[in-house]
Amino acid sequence: NDGDGTMDTWQYYEKVILVPAEQDRDGDGRVDKWVKYKNEKPVIILMDNDGDERADIRVHYGPNPWDRIVESIDRQGRVVRRNYFQNNILRKREILDPATKAVVLVEEYGPDGKIIISREAEKGSAKLNLTWHYDAGGNAVSAERDSDGDGCVDTWYYYKGGSIAKVAQDRNKDGRPDLWKIYDSSQKLAMQKEDVDFDGVPDIEKKF
Repeated sequence: NDGDGTMDTWQYYEKVILVPAEQDRDGDGRVDKWVKYKNEKPVIILMDNDGDERADIRVHYGPNPWDRIVESIDRQGRVVRRNYFQNNILRKREILDPATKAVVLVEEYGPDGKIIISREAEKGSAKLNLTWHYDAGGNAVSAERDSDGDGCVDTWYYYKGGSIAKVAQDRNKDGRPDLWKIYDSSQKLAMQKEDVDFDGVPDIEKKF
């Protein structure tokens, strides 16, 4: 392909239909890109970007609703990251723990490519227990946490201008907050409200 007199691309056919193809992209004499075809369209591409003759990038074309899914692979052949694209725009990213294969972080993006929500598994958690919400500028505006892993949110965080403004907590597991902490612009605790009879209305208010 580059006219240097050395073969760098190999294509294989079955009944005149292109099936796999191989390519040496950097001219070192070793294949570093493999393409699998279906109906003469690429469905999987494998690439070796670090020269160890093992694929570290795997691209899947489809399935719907994704145009392609790009996986990053470690030296043990384990997937550590997946990027999902629609119309050539990153719409979702997953980070995986290669040892357990569990997803530890999910980020979702809007049609403009800006992040809108993320979910993560905090250290020690086997589940995605912390969810972040973002504004149009990519700034965190709120978060929700399941601190005990029971599948129910028990702590809510609210941000203003990138700083914590309020934290609400559900201590009796009825699904409603019963403790509120309000912070000033310097992120110091300014007020605390408490619902001691769990009727949804604060009974005690403390100012600091």
